Amino acid sequence: MLLGLPAVLRGDVVVVGDELVPFFDWHSQLLDQAAGEFNELVHGYEFRVRHAFLTTWLRYYLVLPFAILVVIPTLFWVAYLTVARFTAAVFTSVSAQAVYLATFFPVALIYLIMVYAKITHFYTLVLGLVLLTVSVLWMLYALLFAGRRWWRPMAVACVATLLNPAIHYLVLFSLFFAMTCVTLLVGEIGYWLRRGGPARLRAGPRAPWRWSAAAAACGASARGCAPGRGRRRAASPSPPACTRCSRSCPTRCS
Repeated sequence: MLLGLPAVLRGDVVVVGDELVPFFDWHSQLLDQAAGEFNELVHGYEFRVRHAFLTTWLRYYLVLPFAILVVIPTLFWVAYLTVARFTAAVFTSVSAQAVYLATFFPVALIYLIMVYAKITHFYTLVLGLVLLTVSVLWMLYALLFAGRRWWRPMAVACVATLLNPAIHYLVLFSLFFAMTCVTLLVGEIGYWLRRGGPARLRAGPRAPWRWSAAAAACGASARGCAPGRGRRRAASPSPPACTRCSRSCPTRCS
């Protein structure tokens, strides 16, 4: 591939494969896709078959060799970081360094096999699988571990899904998203039942006057109420009043 780049740039040879269409037409592969029109190139609606509106430029004959050499390793590195980040969030008792080291070999092996076996399907299978992995794991991370900042990983999952050129991976992502939502919903309902949700629902909320009565009984600490308790402290006896000033005079006016 590297030795053939000069010939590709001169236009003498092109990279051809099953799906590696070595040309890019602005009208048929971009505008017609956005409009959803019938395309004679694939004998169907190109936008709904195998080509995505935002990534079809990767198949241009001058971009395609660099896409294979640069885009694939970059996406593999992104997929590895995503898998490692999600695995580290799951196994919190293991150090992050151990997780990143243990994750590298299986991720690299899977994608190396994919590239070796399906390089001619670079545009749909390889690129689509990487983007599907990123979408699924970031979506799960947003739902399970992100907390209040859930929208950030969810936005990354949405962008990766938008860029995915393979319609079959989009269908798989939709099914996975639906099953995940149903599973989480069933889990939340089960957790609510275990905590006695139906019993509390039948009992209803506590009457508001009970809360006000308890607050009035407790009062403020300045009025002699023990903090955290509902009864008043015994008031300390006051000194007897003075016979002259009719006050609690400590000097006892004489």
